[in-house]
Amino acid sequence: MERIFPKSLGIIPAALAISVVVFALGQLGNPFNMGLCVVSFIGDIVGALGLHNNAFSSYIRPEIIGLFFGAFFSTRANASARPRAGASPITKFFLGICVAFGALVFMGDPLRAFVRLGAGDSNALVGVCGFLCGVAGGTFLLTRGLMLGKSRSQGRTPSLFLLLFFLLLLLFLLAPDMFSLKFSVAGAGSFHTAPFIGLGGGLLVGVLLHRSKFCCVAPLRQLLLLRDGRFFYALLAFMGAQLFLNLLFGTWGMLNQPLAHNNILWSFMAMLLVGLALTFAGGCPLRQFALASEGDGDAAMVLLGIFIGALLANRWDIVATQGVSVSSAGKLAVVVGLCFCLAIFFFKHRLAKVHRFANVCDLRDYSVPQSLQLLKKLLKNLKPLGRITVLLNSNADIEKEAEEMLLGRSYRFLYRGETLEVQLAEE
Repeated sequence: MERIFPKSLGIIPAALAISVVVFALGQLGNPFNMGLCVVSFIGDIVGALGLHNNAFSSYIRPEIIGLFFGAFFSTRANASARPRAGASPITKFFLGICVAFGALVFMGDPLRAFVRLGAGDSNALVGVCGFLCGVAGGTFLLTRGLMLGKSRSQGRTPSLFLLLFFLLLLLFLLAPDMFSLKFSVAGAGSFHTAPFIGLGGGLLVGVLLHRSKFCCVAPLRQLLLLRDGRFFYALLAFMGAQLFLNLLFGTWGMLNQPLAHNNILWSFMAMLLVGLALTFAGGCPLRQFALASEGDGDAAMVLLGIFIGALLANRWDIVATQGVSVSSAGKLAVVVGLCFCLAIFFFKHRLAKVHRFANVCDLRDYSVPQSLQLLKKLLKNLKPLGRITVLLNSNADIEKEAEEMLLGRSYRFLYRGETLEVQLAEE
């Protein structure tokens, strides 16, 4: 099975492949410059289930179904499932709602923001700047003691629940008349690929996501925290491929971009909220799918929050409209979301002050060599009087190498299930 689903993929080749698939989906029927947008597509699914009345946003998007199945089967093929939960799931749920509000005001999630930028959308540049500022601000708050708790090993309930849910969605997609589902006949929801093309594209992206850990939040976060530029170069490769393909097919242009608006201020503010909320949540919507497929209950709560947020956004007139200014409800939702994120920092930061080791760096998703390399960088950049907790996989090779690196330093090991918690202090 490892020949079909290798245990790791270079993140830059994976980013290039994802970029090609996303562009192809936009050429094969999905709305142009929106080959794959997790938040918008979830909004379409919510509409198809009859949970909101926006006639222009109603379709069972096969890409979302394929995205989960691709990551899920990749996880099982390599026995990399790690069921876990407990890191402030209710907070993660409301962060998912904030992500949905911000993305639907901007008219796109982070991935679509970069897709729109590659297609020449000048307003997308404003959104990307807002998103990067949100990630930078969230990363800064993480280094100032924000803690959302620690995941603990759990049963397989979250991933099995999601598996059943997406199987049901697949049934709805293949037999909509049986369930009296009504799909959009106009607007963005009426543009879609053939079901099996969308499902295949989603499956491929899901596998690539899980094997490479591609994420739109990680590039800046890893660069600021760990001086690790791999994810940043991967994001540049993704955007470069989008730009090249748009120029090649003659679809690049700065004016009259579909499914977009030109409100600069609220594009920036909406994506600022998305960047801040996703940094707290631990990754972009694509990454949340990959984590949920491993059995991460907290990631499943983020996705549930996005579903509920998409429902509320369509019911409360929060969703922005092409060529029309952002509604008052949309502006209020963004402001409330930003206040909520700052409130999380205020309360969680105050709780974190009682811990001696407030800053946490999670390296459990990396391979053994990568974990040790990043631990070495952390030790090099640890400031005098600095303290940090590093989470590693409990592995004999890691423990041995880590002990050699930590000779002459103040540290202690704590074992929590399959996690090795290394508490460091630079006196």
